[in-house]
Amino acid sequence: MADCKKLRDPHLNVAPPVSRGEGAKLLDIVGNEESVTRLDGLRRFLDELATCKRLRRPPGLRRTLDLIAHSDQWRLLHLGESVIDPNEDGVRQFFEEMATEEILKRLDVSELRLLGCETAMSPQGQEAIRLLTDILGVPVLGTTKLVYAAHFDEKGFKDRYERLLCDASNLPELDAERIQWPKDPLPALAPPFEPESLETLPAGALPKVSWPRIGERAETPPNSQNRRDVQALTDILAGSEGRVMPRMLARPRCELLLGSGDDKVSRVQVLFDHELVRVRAADTKIAAIYRVRRPDELAAWIASIDVPASASAGSPARRASRSRVTRRRRRSSRPSDESGERAR
Repeated sequence: MADCKKLRDPHLNVAPPVSRGEGAKLLDIVGNEESVTRLDGLRRFLDELATCKRLRRPPGLRRTLDLIAHSDQWRLLHLGESVIDPNEDGVRQFFEEMATEEILKRLDVSELRLLGCETAMSPQGQEAIRLLTDILGVPVLGTTKLVYAAHFDEKGFKDRYERLLCDASNLPELDAERIQWPKDPLPALAPPFEPESLETLPAGALPKVSWPRIGERAETPPNSQNRRDVQALTDILAGSEGRVMPRMLARPRCELLLGSGDDKVSRVQVLFDHELVRVRAADTKIAAIYRVRRPDELAAWIASIDVPASASAGSPARRASRSRVTRRRRRSSRPSDESGERAR
């Protein structure tokens, strides 16, 4: 049954549900957030709204469809199990059907906004914005900065931060520096990175995740190799320059598990192209983000570690990831005016 009251708001907010460990809703802030796990759930939501008697927006109200989700290392949005990548046949077909049936026009939606971290700051993200704009015939906007809870209120993305958005007509140059701390709102400083202060969990009671985990065996006590791993990670990070950014909309590319003794491990989530890490402090439970000084070294260090047991080559998550990487590599070998490869 459609909740027609949602049409009173300027933004139709759609986001995937997440585990209780990360919040019952994606943000726990947006009051009218509709939870969907895949694109077909988005379609059902929009079809139900289209049955409402009063679809026209009030005079002067601009209605947007806002997809609020985590972006991955290629700055593509993950709406639950669906990646918003119109280069994928199923995704392209989904949006082409929306355009053919004029779903957005019937709902009086004037913009589609992809609200994750830096969704307009990669070749793949910009290509997605251009293709979706061509398919849907309405402006499709992405973000140019890191996005987290402070950018939202009960109605959705705050109007004052619309300057962080851009459409296909004004996409930024990709030589602009990415991974900048937001200046407004400026995140609070995080405590210096100290491995011994991180939250620990029993190795056998970790929540399920869809990204690879590396180093799942906890040592009692941690062995010399584990201590070397921790020291190597500490040396690579800018540990005194972290920021507190709850609900930052970035999906881990992988997760490092550091043995802390007593069969417990600490979780270190690696974000984007090995450019940031996210950890949770034991005392405050607040997520802190730290910049990686030398991303190439972190990437090489992770590559040198054994293949993670939690995401074997035969698992669906790894097969899907490997399939997308293969397609990207094939496309990157063709003549193009865009540089960069999705699989780095």
